[in-house]
Amino acid sequence: MDKLRELVYAKPVLTLSIIVAVFLIPIIIMATISASTTRVNIIVAPSDAELYLNGDSIEPGESRLRPGEYTLEASREGFADGSETFHIGEERTEIAILLQPVTEEAFAIVREEEEVFIAAEGALGLQTQLEGEKFRDENEILRHLPYRSMLFEIHYRAGDSNGIVLQIRAESQHRYDLAISQIENWGFDPGSLEIERID
Repeated sequence: MDKLRELVYAKPVLTLSIIVAVFLIPIIIMATISASTTRVNIIVAPSDAELYLNGDSIEPGESRLRPGEYTLEASREGFADGSETFHIGEERTEIAILLQPVTEEAFAIVREEEEVFIAAEGALGLQTQLEGEKFRDENEILRHLPYRSMLFEIHYRAGDSNGIVLQIRAESQHRYDLAISQIENWGFDPGSLEIERID
């Protein structure tokens, strides 16, 4: 103990450096890890389902994930397997998988864990809402649709890779051309859009 006191008093700069290293380096490391990951709450119903994130076993609850694509799979005897592929970014904070019962025993579990299933359904509703908002943000023309006039209608359907297909219902070429003009009036280039005509 006397040697330690001698070291502390004899070399205060060295002692201060050691203290800083012991206490600050872990804090810096944790801050770096936290800055490069997103906190995600993983919810599964039933609560004892087996979960796999990109093939590795994981427990429900809070995890920290780096931004990127992930696949969450869940299974439990008596329930249909579930799978959710999702992208983690700064906005995604909750992922839920709700397994569907297929046996009488599984339906009994649903009744026993009613609160867990309700929480998972709520999280799924929020996920769907966020995905819908993102889809609308990525396809700005949707704020104008559906559009109906006395001469034509413009609707849409989902297309490939998060895109949309505009559907124009017009009884004549003239009315179709008017619909195309309407799209241009909204500030969009019809040539860059996928459009199908419905008579």
